[in-house]
Amino acid sequence: MGAATHGQCVAVDAATGVTTGISAADGARTARIVAHPSTTPGEWNRPGHLVPMRVRPDLCARALPAVALTLTAAACDALGAVYADLVFPGNSPRMASANEASDFAAVHGLVVLDARALGFLSDKSGRRGNT
Repeated sequence: MGAATHGQCVAVDAATGVTTGISAADGARTARIVAHPSTTPGEWNRPGHLVPMRVRPDLCARALPAVALTLTAAACDALGAVYADLVFPGNSPRMASANEASDFAAVHGLVVLDARALGFLSDKSGRRGNT
């Protein structure tokens, strides 16, 4: 299992339609371009802010990237998935708690899934959060 089968790739940004690359809108545009099957390397710039990952669910089914890919593939036969840590929306530089993530999702019309409750991750997974 070398670099060609799984793991982080070079961070990228979309080559067009973005500003600095750091905003949520820029990240969403980049994610759509990277995940689209007909995208060519000329459609993104390196280095960037979005870190693509190669995932082999059959080799690392309990890792968070594989969980995200498995869930999106089951829901809509997708070729890719996006996952991210949610930063607390206040002045404190920390990750959002599960309750804060649920509140954020409710405000923005999003769905929150608990990977541990769904049986994908154990408490020994080493991840900070559970959503």
